[in-house]
Amino acid sequence: MGQIYARRAVSGFMPVRGALVFRTQEGLTQQGFSTRGIDGIFGRGTQAALTAFQHDSGLPNSGAMDEDTWPVLFPTSEKPTDFDLALALTSTFEGHGFQKAVGNFDGAGVTWGIIGFTLAGGELAKVLSAIDSNTSDTLDRAFGAMASELRDVLTRPRADQITWADGISLGAQKLHLREDWASGFARLGATEAAQNAQIDRARTKYWSIAQRDADRYDLTDPPGRALCFDIAVQNGGINEGPQIQKALAEEIDPTPQRRREIIAEQVALGSRKLYQEDVRSRKMTLATGQGTVHGGRFNTADWGITDLVSDNDTRTPPL
Repeated sequence: MGQIYARRAVSGFMPVRGALVFRTQEGLTQQGFSTRGIDGIFGRGTQAALTAFQHDSGLPNSGAMDEDTWPVLFPTSEKPTDFDLALALTSTFEGHGFQKAVGNFDGAGVTWGIIGFTLAGGELAKVLSAIDSNTSDTLDRAFGAMASELRDVLTRPRADQITWADGISLGAQKLHLREDWASGFARLGATEAAQNAQIDRARTKYWSIAQRDADRYDLTDPPGRALCFDIAVQNGGINEGPQIQKALAEEIDPTPQRRREIIAEQVALGSRKLYQEDVRSRKMTLATGQGTVHGGRFNTADWGITDLVSDNDTRTPPL
């Protein structure tokens, strides 16, 4: 069996989910193999359908989506890349999906989309502008009469944008958006145009940062690149400074995992104290291959993110 892209997690670990699983479920369904629903979650139904497809195709019956199965199910499509796998896991950590938008609970104004594009950071405006440029009526269909207001907001100074966002944020913590705006962002996120724009921005902005940092700190294996991508999304990238270089220099020829652990710890220590434990849990999960993030246990090998030399977990959950 070649490289795994996604597999059913064993009991106690978070299930693999995301666009790659949706694609797999759709492909299997079109071939006549029922996954018991197309929900983007790699569960028993998806595993059983994949196993049946592999059996009929003369492939090893792993029940996992791997590099041998992908070209048989999708003969005209390119295989998933390190970016695709890293995006699936980081977007699950973020917890927004393509559609969810939240309010000004953290000073970011509005946060929306697969990796949490924010109004305060300017990324939300870039994604919305890209959608509007590529398909001029998509915002109108999603927001109706509010689309013109949204377009106007995007032209205002950043401080005015945050004031506007605060005005449509509800609750003591300002976490929720007013229902009409929340529904509009949900409708927008369900469109192919919006999903493509979100993925393109994630690749153009954050994967570029991840590639730079991976090369700079010798984190070029799949777990290292995934770690750098999560750092780019949550922390803006690895801040080049003497502390990281000192920590790395204190160990003689660290293994790739140990190198990831050092970077993970230094990034956590460089974060705001309020968020250090959240940052540490995410980064150490990617550095070591297993961990708990937001209350859920993750095994990154289930998501195809692993050092193939050191990953000895070849188990297949029972049907």
